[in-house]
Amino acid sequence: NINKDIKIVELNQSDGYYKYFYKTDQHWNGYGALKGYQDIMHMMDIEPNNYEVKKLDDIKIRGSIAKSAGDLSTTEDFYYIDSKLDCNVDIKDRFKPMEVTKNKDPFYDYYVAFYYSMYGNVSYDCNNPSKDNVLIIGDSYAWSIDYLIAKHFNKTYLVSLRFLDKFNYNEFIIKNKISKVIVINETQTTLFDAYNYNST
Repeated sequence: NINKDIKIVELNQSDGYYKYFYKTDQHWNGYGALKGYQDIMHMMDIEPNNYEVKKLDDIKIRGSIAKSAGDLSTTEDFYYIDSKLDCNVDIKDRFKPMEVTKNKDPFYDYYVAFYYSMYGNVSYDCNNPSKDNVLIIGDSYAWSIDYLIAKHFNKTYLVSLRFLDKFNYNEFIIKNKISKVIVINETQTTLFDAYNYNST
């Protein structure tokens, strides 16, 4: 009985699904981030921009899964989408540097360091007044593509519920004239109200 306006797409795991994720971390790698961005744009009937996926030179990572297991035996390359953050952002200090240097900690979190976005609310202003304002409700999966999505809209707001004490969806949508909402979260956060806001 799901609402007919909600689009459902079956995940085809035989279609290169596993190449889109790090083996030592739960996040998308650069190829997965690009596929996620493209799929979201197509879902919204917007033509995605063309981007190249690149590898960080001389950086080998062990992600959070390797850290949890204490596994020093596996490393992998770090891939990212080659695109600059070229919209105005309301947070300047340390936000999304998209560059890293080698760290001696064998389990240093290069993903967090590269995309650092640990803020409850971030706004992008891409100065496209004829286009929509969009709200992205996202966790760390959104960090690798939120700025790419923002380029297609006027103002884009990334809300990370994990870093907020409270959040009122209705108030936010009305106040910021939001016309589209994109959810990029792990399932339990989205479906089971993991942060207990009980908002309507």
